[in-house]
Amino acid sequence: MLSAEYAMNRRVLLRNALTVLGLPILLAACGFHLRGTTAIPAALQNPYIEGVPATDPLARELSMLLVGNGATPVNAPEDASAIISIMDQSRSEDVRAVGESGGAVDFELTYRVMFSSKGVTVPFALGKTDVVTTGSYAYPEADALQRAEGKRLVEQDLTREAALVIVERIRAVAGP
Repeated sequence: MLSAEYAMNRRVLLRNALTVLGLPILLAACGFHLRGTTAIPAALQNPYIEGVPATDPLARELSMLLVGNGATPVNAPEDASAIISIMDQSRSEDVRAVGESGGAVDFELTYRVMFSSKGVTVPFALGKTDVVTTGSYAYPEADALQRAEGKRLVEQDLTREAALVIVERIRAVAGP
């Protein structure tokens, strides 16, 4: 009786181990990769971001994303392998719902970025490109602090998402 229970537990353990070991292989085979990670082409190894100060949230997100993927952003266009030009940014907020007393409780934020990019060491060109990200948040009518925090978090997510889309679009044009 004990050996039958042992054999069954062993089979379950073996099946679970194979599942755990096989899952990464299966995910890699289907092209899955974690969000925020993307192969940086040679043209983007030393990018220069212009049009916004280095302290701008989009510039910070772009730099962190590029550094996290192996690039080394530079501080001068003459040292760059590619130039990313941020031409315009805008944010808007629309009310989606009102509460019982008539105050807004549900909002949709839109973040729009116009950019272009060109290769310096490896020639490529991406003309004016518009990236639009949207997100929403809700809060209880009487809680203005929660509204401010909700808005800040959604704006941060939209900026991060826009940076990811910008890098992906450049990567698609710049090649491997």
